[in-house]
Amino acid sequence: KACGTAAYGYMWQNRETGINEKTARNLIFIFETYRNIKSYEKTSLRLNELAIPAPRGGKWTRQQVKNIINNDFYDCIVTHAGKKVPGKQPRIISKELWNATH
Repeated sequence: KACGTAAYGYMWQNRETGINEKTARNLIFIFETYRNIKSYEKTSLRLNELAIPAPRGGKWTRQQVKNIINNDFYDCIVTHAGKKVPGKQPRIISKELWNATH
């Protein structure tokens, strides 16, 4: 059910989580870049070099990249009432890519 701001790479569609194709491509790029260089800072610098806007506009920070990489939502897990449960959102980050970054 729709609640708050959709996670980066997603959007609300009829009160369900759908994929935002533009930011989903950026999300995959973030995970692939982090997988290759294993640095939040260098990943944020690369995003800024390519002028990819941060979620709220402006430049990327190390902390924003870290928050995305470590967000279980991208592994199709949601936290509800303090418990982690399987989510129903469509997967953007493959399980293989998720595992390679953790």
